[in-house]
Amino acid sequence: STDISSDTAMRLERERALALGVGKKQQNDWSRVLAKDSKRILAMDKSKHQQIILLISKAHNAVRKQDINSALQAYKEMQEIDPDNCTAKLAIPICEAEKALNDKDYKSAIISYKKLLDIEPDSYFAKRSIAICEVNNAFNDKDYKSAIISCKKLLDIEPENFAANANIGSAYLACREFDLSLKYLTKATQLMPDQPEPYYNLMCLYAIQGDKERAMEFLQKTVDKGYKDINHLKNDIL
Repeated sequence: STDISSDTAMRLERERALALGVGKKQQNDWSRVLAKDSKRILAMDKSKHQQIILLISKAHNAVRKQDINSALQAYKEMQEIDPDNCTAKLAIPICEAEKALNDKDYKSAIISYKKLLDIEPDSYFAKRSIAICEVNNAFNDKDYKSAIISCKKLLDIEPENFAANANIGSAYLACREFDLSLKYLTKATQLMPDQPEPYYNLMCLYAIQGDKERAMEFLQKTVDKGYKDINHLKNDIL
């Protein structure tokens, strides 16, 4: 079987999150934060005010360029000038988490997102990000029971999450709980019909159960959907 706890999964979920309005929820959180900061920044002396504005611009430009290190440095400098700056307090753990994710260090990313949750206990973004990282971490450790628990947390937050449905289906398959695996893998194919991984795992499910006809049907679907890891495919078939 195969999971999708890869960079591809993270990219797909970020794209889907924006489509579902998760990005809007995060933007609303930031809007509230910026409103708090604006009043205090305007009340500062002119020198500090100008420094903060320059650092905000520097950080935003770095984020647009996906230069996380420069953004993190700008936010840290902002916090030194203005220790109560809400934007910096929230942005620093997010940048630290992004750095960890770039290194596929999900444990460190979870620690950073939990810092964000300490600051904003109701943060949908933080809760969702922690759950996604826990799923990835469990799959990296091949701890499929923990992966199931983490996927359930993510599905409680976002039932239509493609990666959570696909990965819990994969985890149930690894645990030989075939009915539950079929349920979630089928849901994943409905959420993103053009992604090959759930079809691949359905092929494995039917092959393990000895249903050669259905296994061959999903093998063809896997190939038609553009599955490219031929060596993995050959190993599972053989």
